[in-house]
Amino acid sequence: LVQYRLATFYLVSEKNEQAKRYAEKGIENVKFAIEKNNNSAASYTILGNLYGVLTGLTDSPLLQAKYGYLCLKNVKQAVEMEPKNSFALSSLGITYFNTPEEYGGGIDKAVEMLDKAIASDRGNVEAYIWLSRCYIKKGEIDKAKGFLRKALDVESQNRWAKNILRNLEKKSRKSISGRVFDAKTGEGLGWVNIIVEGTTKGGISGNNGNFLIKEIEKGQYKLRFTRIGYADVIENLIVDSKTEPIFIGMESVPVMIQGITITASPVKEKKEAGQTIITPIELWKLPGSGAELFWGLKSLPGVSGGDIAPIVVRGGNSKENIVLLDGVRLEHPYHLESIGGGIISFFEPSILSNVTFTSGGFGAKYGNGLSSVVDVKTRSPRSSLRGRCSVSLANGYIGVEGSGFSNMNYLLLLRGGTTYLISNLSRSRDEFVIFPQYYDLFSKVTYQYNQFSKLEILGIGNSDVMKPRIDDSHTYLSKSEQKIISVRNRTLYKNGILRARISFVDFGEKEEIEGYYKNDSRDRKLDCEGDFEKKMGLHRIETGGGIEGIFEDMNGEFPDDSLRFLNSQSEIIDFSCNIRENKLFYFIQDEFLIKRRVTLVPGLRIEHITRNRETVVDPRFSLAYLLGRNTTLKLSTGIYHQSPQSTQDLMASNLPSEKAVHYVLGIEKGMKRGRVRLEGFYKTYENLPLKKGNEYVSDGFGYARGVDCLIQLSRGVLNGFFVYSFTDSERREMDADALVTSSYEIPHSFTISVTGDLLPYFSFGVKYRYHTGRFYTPVLCGRYDEANENWVPVFGEMNSARFPSYKRVDVQVSKIVSIRNNGFVLFAECENILGNENVVRYYYSQDFSEKDPLVIMNRTVVVGFMFYF
Repeated sequence: LVQYRLATFYLVSEKNEQAKRYAEKGIENVKFAIEKNNNSAASYTILGNLYGVLTGLTDSPLLQAKYGYLCLKNVKQAVEMEPKNSFALSSLGITYFNTPEEYGGGIDKAVEMLDKAIASDRGNVEAYIWLSRCYIKKGEIDKAKGFLRKALDVESQNRWAKNILRNLEKKSRKSISGRVFDAKTGEGLGWVNIIVEGTTKGGISGNNGNFLIKEIEKGQYKLRFTRIGYADVIENLIVDSKTEPIFIGMESVPVMIQGITITASPVKEKKEAGQTIITPIELWKLPGSGAELFWGLKSLPGVSGGDIAPIVVRGGNSKENIVLLDGVRLEHPYHLESIGGGIISFFEPSILSNVTFTSGGFGAKYGNGLSSVVDVKTRSPRSSLRGRCSVSLANGYIGVEGSGFSNMNYLLLLRGGTTYLISNLSRSRDEFVIFPQYYDLFSKVTYQYNQFSKLEILGIGNSDVMKPRIDDSHTYLSKSEQKIISVRNRTLYKNGILRARISFVDFGEKEEIEGYYKNDSRDRKLDCEGDFEKKMGLHRIETGGGIEGIFEDMNGEFPDDSLRFLNSQSEIIDFSCNIRENKLFYFIQDEFLIKRRVTLVPGLRIEHITRNRETVVDPRFSLAYLLGRNTTLKLSTGIYHQSPQSTQDLMASNLPSEKAVHYVLGIEKGMKRGRVRLEGFYKTYENLPLKKGNEYVSDGFGYARGVDCLIQLSRGVLNGFFVYSFTDSERREMDADALVTSSYEIPHSFTISVTGDLLPYFSFGVKYRYHTGRFYTPVLCGRYDEANENWVPVFGEMNSARFPSYKRVDVQVSKIVSIRNNGFVLFAECENILGNENVVRYYYSQDFSEKDPLVIMNRTVVVGFMFYF
């Protein structure tokens, strides 16, 4: 039997001498076996098969007839001896398949024997494969595919069955190719999105306008071509064996980009053969990001922030930003939030499709935020089995994706991180009882249950914990956990798409310094949302609505003195708060052309909040005017509301929503080797919480204004950008007696970044970030209160002092080693290489005579590798 398998292997490998040697030796041995025992059906089966191998090795018609006769004779004898022997039956079927009808063979006889072989043994993989070959000859391809899938059900890694099935699918599919060009100039258009409607297929055109979409089933389709600055084109196409390349001319029109809207994928999109390949490898090329989304966003215009994850956008509090994950609003997207608001997010780059960041003037479909939108989209799992894993000094993860059954794909990723190794290298291990650590579990399943509808199920779980030593007597415990479940359905209609989603978010947090501070809170949110988008002539209308239920429970103890850490004389205040709030909302917006060069986007959003029976109406409007080729003027304005933050709700649960009005004016010009964008903004604030006596009212107000500038250039292997932002902001809120400089104002900030590919598969990057320090209210000195026998602070004017300027230099190198479809990525990054002490806040001594800075990010080196397969 072994010699028969080897002879077959060498026959298929076209190594005829080795095949003949093993076949002849096998015949000699099996004849000897038959002499010892002539009642073995297996022996006659193997003997017949070995003669069959010799039939395929000779070109002589006489020898072919001889060996064919001996093959058929011995296999038939085996079946006569054991009529239900599956091996013998399938061998006879194979013999019939390879024997012409005039010599006693034929396809019908082969099918009959192979069916009997399968009936005797459902696990006979060889019988399924040869049965599929029979139906291929008969021209019944669907039946052939069915038997090949059954073979793979029995033996999932059978290469023969996989290769035949792959070839069949390739033959039944065709490619769509062509070129997209500017209808006026005839120049090829790159970055045109091509969507094959009713399928998940599509692609992006290359720089010369050429595109290629592979593996499209034969049939009739509609292709949609879209690109910013050009009117959509829909092309009807019949895909068959005669399909020829198509040529599409697109007419330029202005398209509204509300505020500064950057489709800022944390990974770089490459164009290869008309397809878009998105890989997390590119994120490691951005120095200083640490493969972290929010740290990467800090390089964009209007965005700043220190050595923590939350971002400050145009003078707004980080809590004023909207963070969405596949449409689900997240209040807690960060890990280790007790450290200044969070260190990193749980958005592992390898799960992301793209991220749209809008710094102001966003549209009506977004609500409940005063500053910006970070709209994160996860990618769809691939059908082919793929995986990747990564290990570094800071974290590690492993992920796998593939298809479970017909039209169902899955993506599963597990990630964990800790500062254990970094703390040991920096000799700070004694500072922790439990080192800061976090875990993420991400899963996504997609099911295409018909040609036009897809179901997506998203499941996320994450947790983190740390316990540092404060002094010899005190430790600080911080723990949190979060669960997210989202079910979304999308259905395509003619020129439209209907989306519906239901999601549940559960976040729990516990913090404790024994005898001094305690916080135990849980936030839960359930929401349902639906929207419909339709194109009607020159109009693109989007409308939708939903309901959101919010449940917050907070209990704990905290000191009334937060300036002096662990003040033994501080009074401990008990607090308990339970918030129940439902929101109903509806929005509609219309993007339409009124002239060739002008696009308008009016919109309206209405929200009703049950907590205080408040209804807010937010009109929003945007305009784009095409000044000239590659130059666009943009204007946007709108009203935005947001519920007061939970910490304020503890004391004033019925305050009306805070209000902001945005005015944004900008101009952008594209160049051959880059682009330039300049944008000015002005925001007004109303209904801010203001403390009067022991109560809070909504009489606060303020403004923020400034300018953002972006210059992006590319030359040869080098890519670079320069970003500068100026912000002036004043507010009267909380304890302010008058309009004062906002705590969130960062007057000047700029970023310079250069990345490049010096050698094949080797890249480097360096980035410098600077911004002026935020304002804070200084403590001038301490005054001893003899009555209470305690030191009390003497404050300076509110927000009259600044933290030191923020300065940071990051460098990074990476090396890609490709091995066919697999590969390694080796990377090293040094964050804050100059070791600048960037202060987050100050703590004071008991008599307020000294202050100690809190610094989170010292010089940090991270090295690691990623393996993808």
